[in-house]
Amino acid sequence: MISREKLKESRLTEIFSSKRKFATFLNENEFVASPDKSRVSGRMFYLSNYVLLKENVKRAWLNYFFTSEDGLKTKLLDSPILTSEGVLKRSGHLKNFVYLAKLCKNCSFRVKEEVVKCLNCDSRVFGKPKEFSLLFRTEGSSENLYLRPETTQGALLSLPFFPLVKDTDFPFLICQSGKSFRNEITLKSFIKLKEFEQLELEYFFLPKSLQRDPELNFKEWIQKTESFFLFLGFSRQKIRMNFLKKEERAHYMVSGCDLEYFDSDLGWIELASISYRGDYDFRNHMKVVGANSSLVKLSPHLVEVSIGLDRLCFAILRSFFFEKMVQVSKKHRLILNLPIFLAPYSVAVLPLVFVHRSYAREVFRQVKKLGIMVKYSESKSIGRRYRQQDVIGTPWCITVDDISIREGSVSIRKRNDMSQKRVLRSELGKFILEAVHLPGELEKKWSKK
Repeated sequence: MISREKLKESRLTEIFSSKRKFATFLNENEFVASPDKSRVSGRMFYLSNYVLLKENVKRAWLNYFFTSEDGLKTKLLDSPILTSEGVLKRSGHLKNFVYLAKLCKNCSFRVKEEVVKCLNCDSRVFGKPKEFSLLFRTEGSSENLYLRPETTQGALLSLPFFPLVKDTDFPFLICQSGKSFRNEITLKSFIKLKEFEQLELEYFFLPKSLQRDPELNFKEWIQKTESFFLFLGFSRQKIRMNFLKKEERAHYMVSGCDLEYFDSDLGWIELASISYRGDYDFRNHMKVVGANSSLVKLSPHLVEVSIGLDRLCFAILRSFFFEKMVQVSKKHRLILNLPIFLAPYSVAVLPLVFVHRSYAREVFRQVKKLGIMVKYSESKSIGRRYRQQDVIGTPWCITVDDISIREGSVSIRKRNDMSQKRVLRSELGKFILEAVHLPGELEKKWSKK
């Protein structure tokens, strides 16, 4: 991989030179679009390639944590988005999820108390600072309901529905993903969103049953979280663990740690939060929601791992691009170096020219039956279609040409080094399945040929 420092006036350097250029690039390649062209609105339209990337990241997360070899009991949960006022009172969010802000007198844009110039109109005239809530309240219902600010409360409220009556029912892990909502002042694109998706793990354990300090459970989940990010392909040099001081922790934290990613333009960005919440939430909820007496007596503690899926996908796009010099044209080509299990499409099928499309569509249907995401494209020149697939991270392109029709074969192109080899169509299914499920083994075979 070519280091960014060695590139001079390359396309990658240009795209990464400003947030606006990067946002335009993501829009043009069907990743992300913001509804507000001029300012960051905190709302995003996620387009085809980003939606597929997000789904693949979620699948990788679930496979990594929900299925384990250590015998840990795991449960899946999809809890309600609408949350009652009583729940948020007991959790402390109603009281603590507030911040001081002021309104611009020229355009009514809201900024934090310490900001001196309006982010929307550049005015310096503001009203007096006052408290604003991070919570979104709904209207028109018989009770006060809010859009949830986190998914954790749903996990706590679900405990009475599980058969948890004795020590041996612990420890166990709840995995859930879903949207949360916070009325943030959005200063940075992709980083501060009003509507965002979380991948959450709630690890419940009984401190009384441990023969060690409960904080060691917290530290183990820090290591597991870091291992997951390395598994996704992040460089160890680009991530760090930031242990939070007491004054930096949320109201429910006994201990807290943020996993952060370094971006060349934005600096260190929080991608995940690991929190030891003790029995704070349990004590506040259980007697009210009607948990059985056995569960109340057990009084489990909670370690929570919360990953921001939107930020994670943004960091993947910022981190996994590189450029390769094409020897013939002497031009740099932009490549999204995603592992195949994250790529929006595993394979693309491309007829060389229009007359090859009938055979190419047969190949497309053959590959699609394998149960993988496959892209078919026949418009524009073959070179432009190759570059289009490179930039969205498609690892393999299958090209159909005259030789393919004559010999019953296809030409397969590898994304990262752009090398090509011919494979008989009768062996294509085996090749693709190996590429998807055993990429390391296929890499060895490919380099030997």
